[in-house]
Parts: sequence; C-alpha cells; structure tokens
Amino acid sequence: MQNSNPAVVGSPNPLVTALRWLAFISGGILGGGLAWGLAFLAFGSSSWHRGDAI
Repeated sequence: MQNSNPAVVGSPNPLVTALRWLAFISGGILGGGLAWGLAFLAFGSSSWHRGDAI
C-alpha cells in the first residue's frame, strides 16, 4: 500500500510524509479560499452596487 503512494516513495520517515500531506491539503484549502474570495468580491460587490441584494 505504501509503495503505491507517491508521497511515501523516497521518504522512509512517516513524519515527513505527514508534513507533505498537511502542506498539500492546507495549500489546497488556502487556494480554494482565495479563489472563492475573489469570485465573491468580483460578483457579489458588483451585484450589491446594482441594488440586487435589497
């Protein structure tokens, strides 16, 4: 199972593997949050200025 996992290959230390997965997951969450935030600012603020939210 571990041999088929690309994050474990070349890393005998499970701590290093755990840190790699944490960095990957946290990076994905931060990236997704930034994308949603930019989309919200772009579309939400423009609709608010038109008065659609009222």
